[in-house]
Amino acid sequence: MSTSRTREKADKLTYTQAEVTAKDTAARAGRKNLTINGSMQVAQRGMSTGVVIGALNADRWRLLGGVVSPVFTVTQGIGPTGAGTSLKYATTTASTTTVGNTYIQVTQNIEGLNLQALAKGTSSAKSVTLSFWVKANQTGTYAVNLWDATAVRQNSASYTVSAANTWEKKSIVLGPDTTGTIDNDNTVGLALNFILASGSTYTGGSTGVSAHAFGSTNYAPNQSVNVAANVGDYWEVAEVQMEVGSVATDFEHRSFGEILADCQRYFYATETSKVILGHVMYNHENRIALPDIISPMRATPSITVYTSNRSASGQLTEFSSGVSRAVNAVSGASKFGGGYIQASSGNWVNPVYLILDYDAEL
Repeated sequence: MSTSRTREKADKLTYTQAEVTAKDTAARAGRKNLTINGSMQVAQRGMSTGVVIGALNADRWRLLGGVVSPVFTVTQGIGPTGAGTSLKYATTTASTTTVGNTYIQVTQNIEGLNLQALAKGTSSAKSVTLSFWVKANQTGTYAVNLWDATAVRQNSASYTVSAANTWEKKSIVLGPDTTGTIDNDNTVGLALNFILASGSTYTGGSTGVSAHAFGSTNYAPNQSVNVAANVGDYWEVAEVQMEVGSVATDFEHRSFGEILADCQRYFYATETSKVILGHVMYNHENRIALPDIISPMRATPSITVYTSNRSASGQLTEFSSGVSRAVNAVSGASKFGGGYIQASSGNWVNPVYLILDYDAEL
């Protein structure tokens, strides 16, 4: 091969490698949203009425609260033009008292493995920018914060809903935190909290551009609205994005399949495809081997067994008779799934079918 042809081939290879590297860099840069399911598209548990404190509906987003007992209807709605799906909390049982240490919030716990780019606890610590669309029937001031439970530190801010029942885009910069660290593991690194109501214990103080040691008065500074004050009050959010830096960029749109896969690291439901399994006898006990999971979960999950129509937990259904049978134990699972179900008594008629929920939420 001539020198010129060798050089031509080498140049082509170099160019191709550079092109691949550029594409890889762009792909990595595209994964900028530190929240999961900020598009509110995935809801493996489904939407529901009668939602109380502690519930998750849209994947990764949990309703939390203290010293209050409101009830909400949670629905997926339509966000502003181009924004796709929204998540709406509408009050059906009011909680009018917001004194002392009461609070209501919508929270996402973010895994430490996904937060290392913040360089928290170092002189190179980074700011983050939170952007989102919001709509509510009550105008006024709402609070939001990043909470570090390990270092007992917070970074709080507020935003204003200026027009009732109107979509508004918000962008908030939360400054760097040079104190504490975020463990590079599968535990909670930070919690992102949208405050829906707060008592006076948390609403005093002021917002800050940088994180600071926990002070109860700074947890929900300037919060003036109680979303649970009246039946029919609501708060709705869409396109939540938290990214490194002090500039809000366009929302990162990803395919439904990608978002679902990310969510299934924390919760995996077989709701849409009933699992049909045979069973075996082991030391005179009925046992059913459970399937492996395609991708590993965050940690070993707790597993809840339901009948084929999800009408009862701790039971499964015989395929031939339709009779529900009690489950005594679920054992031996790992973050890759597997394990087995053990019968409480008697024999099951082969095969059986059931629904499984694998829960490894933070």
